[in-house]
Amino acid sequence: MLSLRKSLRSRAASFYHSYIHDSPLLNPHQIDYTRDLHRNLFTTMVSAIPAQLQMVSPQLIAGAIMEYWRKGPAQPSWSLQVHVTVHILRDMLTAFNDVYTDEEMAALRNYLTSFSTPPLPWRAKVRDDYVAQVFRARAIEILASLNVDVSALRTPEKEPAQLHGEWFTWQDDETDGGAHGPTTARNGVILHLHGGAYVICSSKSHRPLAWRLARDTGLEVFLPNYRLAPEDPFPAGLADCVASYLWLTDRTGLGAGYLPSQVVIGGDSAGGGLTGALLQIIRDAKLDCPAGAYLWSPWTDMTNSSKSFEANGATDYLPGSDISHLWMDRPACRGEHFYVRRNDMLRSPYVSPLFGDLSNFPPILVQTGKVERLYDESVQFAEKVNANNDPECVPVRLEMFEEMPHVWQMLLYLPSAKEAMRRTALFVQNALRHASEDGTHIKMRGWRATVSVDGEATLQSW
Repeated sequence: MLSLRKSLRSRAASFYHSYIHDSPLLNPHQIDYTRDLHRNLFTTMVSAIPAQLQMVSPQLIAGAIMEYWRKGPAQPSWSLQVHVTVHILRDMLTAFNDVYTDEEMAALRNYLTSFSTPPLPWRAKVRDDYVAQVFRARAIEILASLNVDVSALRTPEKEPAQLHGEWFTWQDDETDGGAHGPTTARNGVILHLHGGAYVICSSKSHRPLAWRLARDTGLEVFLPNYRLAPEDPFPAGLADCVASYLWLTDRTGLGAGYLPSQVVIGGDSAGGGLTGALLQIIRDAKLDCPAGAYLWSPWTDMTNSSKSFEANGATDYLPGSDISHLWMDRPACRGEHFYVRRNDMLRSPYVSPLFGDLSNFPPILVQTGKVERLYDESVQFAEKVNANNDPECVPVRLEMFEEMPHVWQMLLYLPSAKEAMRRTALFVQNALRHASEDGTHIKMRGWRATVSVDGEATLQSW
């Protein structure tokens, strides 16, 4: 743990030193001025940086500011705030360079999740809940029936803790207790699967996104804390996602009591990959289909073989191939992947949904940033879903946001983040009406859309 902290701080100090002391553009008087400016800027900048990042060293922030002044923004629309946030995230995530053991991964996760999250507004309500163990048992049997190796999940000495999750609702006014959110909440629910490369993050880290989804859709939002690698590799996390869906749609009194047609599944990054895998399992196991699914910057190809994965490195905060030991062959240590344990499983459709059969899906929304590493695979996933389904029954919406990095929806101050959330809420509401059987059924339209930084969308039919 201490070595990881020292690694983060040493890289930050080195970066700061190179931009302040080694810069040919700064004379000694400017250096003194820059130091003073750094102190003032840090005080003002810290309030604009997401709360999760406010514990990062001042040197790193100052270095990012100097880079912005010297080179300009990586994208024309990027403000200083966006540039600094992306730079900090990239530096934090490159700490994975120092991770080669399960223990080091767990220590890094604890460090990254130690950052505080912003307090919820008073209208946003969150409450704990637990998925009954019987649904985990059912999920394991379903995966086994689909030829997934579940032997590690049946080990008696490794009985997992009960599957915990958080409900998010939006209280309309002071008379609404928020137990089920606004009056429309029981008409539908969102099952959101958080991202984090299958190794970090939780419902807590995603609270700012979750309560906004609840507010903008008028629905309950449930985020399960599925098991994470490396302690619990594939298929443990996926089994928890299957169990969560079974629990939400159980009407025997053990579950949440929703109809499948009242459920929209969604996820960001790795959670988007889990969403694509879960949809295939629901279909393959002949379970009732949900109303729809949205995928934000989905990680659908864990081989990282797309051109954009390398080409967009300068405009994204995701680490590149320099830390591919996390998900590719690691001969120096164990020769296995943190998530799947066997590298030959990386092309499995339940691991990398892009390589699977994407037919018989519900309506789909895919949102991706045009300058993120996962851009190509996000587009290819949407194109493949559209090509393998009847567009009259399964409308597919692909929305490509100009100048946006990976999961920009979390940069909540961005107009493009607000627009993405608005368009997601519209899709969710339309998908529920598209699936409804109560007389409010509507037909949905699919499209390819390029969304500008000003929120203007150029729509094209497939």
